Amino acid sequence: MNYIFMRRADRIDQAVSLAVATQTQQWTSGHEAVGKPVYSGDAIEQALRQIQHVENGWERVFERAGVEPYRLTYEDFRHRPDEIIGEIAAYLGVELSPELQIDNLPPIERQSDPIKSEWAARYRAENPSSS
Repeated sequence: MNYIFMRRADRIDQAVSLAVATQTQQWTSGHEAVGKPVYSGDAIEQALRQIQHVENGWERVFERAGVEPYRLTYEDFRHRPDEIIGEIAAYLGVELSPELQIDNLPPIERQSDPIKSEWAARYRAENPSSS
């Protein structure tokens, strides 16, 4: 069995996104936000612990299965989708159809906004050892 393991390169940004989504229930750009998020360093810290817990769980799965997953970051995929898709196909041992055109795929819409950037900067300022 093959596994593909994607994670965020910046865990604080990921934790901020998770904290905001938890508060607003806006898990994708297609969901309407419920209310406005309120900064909470504790919520970000809890999200960091949750992310670490989930990643540790996946690492145990990989170890028990005796597999080395294809590892990538969301940021790499976002910036180099053609290259990453080719690498994944090679990892899986499949050939990509010549008709596959990355430009024809639905876009990945980022949910980044100034609030998340402000929260991440504030959390880093309040927790300098976490960066």
